[in-house]
Amino acid sequence: WIRLEWEGPRTIDCIVLYDRDTGEGQIRKGILRFSDGSTVEVGDFSDGAFGKTVTFPAKTVCWVAFQVTESKGVNIGLTEIEVYQSAQMK
Repeated sequence: WIRLEWEGPRTIDCIVLYDRDTGEGQIRKGILRFSDGSTVEVGDFSDGAFGKTVTFPAKTVCWVAFQVTESKGVNIGLTEIEVYQSAQMK
């Protein structure tokens, strides 16, 4: 799992997760957990390092965590995670 935390609240509505492209393992499913107590299930990761875009209604949070709940192989992990501010806040 990984957790990103900010000094203050952020309003976000999109996260892009990049699976490792090692050929040894792959994330199949996971769950995003937010500081407001909400969760978003994530599935259908593609093979390779292409980003999995997850959108959701805007939420104001201080942190977000991603936990792998299903995988195959070894050396499971992300290469990158991007968190985007809601267009409402730009």
